[in-house]
Amino acid sequence: MAEMTSVVVDDHPAIVAGVEMWCAAANPPVRVLDAGARAAVAWTAPGSDADVVVFDLQQSGQVSMYRDLRQLVEVGRLEITVRTVNSYIDRARIKYADAGRSAPTKAALVARAIQDGFVRLEDL
Repeated sequence: MAEMTSVVVDDHPAIVAGVEMWCAAANPPVRVLDAGARAAVAWTAPGSDADVVVFDLQQSGQVSMYRDLRQLVEVGRLEITVRTVNSYIDRARIKYADAGRSAPTKAALVARAIQDGFVRLEDL
């Protein structure tokens, strides 16, 4: 059986350590290739070679919206459809509109995410 690998995206060192211990104790063990607080660890080497990405699901609505925006960058690698991407964009726009901060274009949506600290320019 081929070795299973993972990358961990979380900003809490205790959580990262716990996931790494859980992966090591799995049968068969799962090797953690990389871990870090920024999502970039999942799409840059060595994390980009991982079979599985483990990330925190307990995030605010705006952070999950950021995750939806990141999918735009990953479309080619994840083989998701344009329809799915458009659905993510629409959901993010609705969340911003509900917060009183409309983002009618993709550029405005990315600008909002940058303003809110969910995206850094170097992440784009």
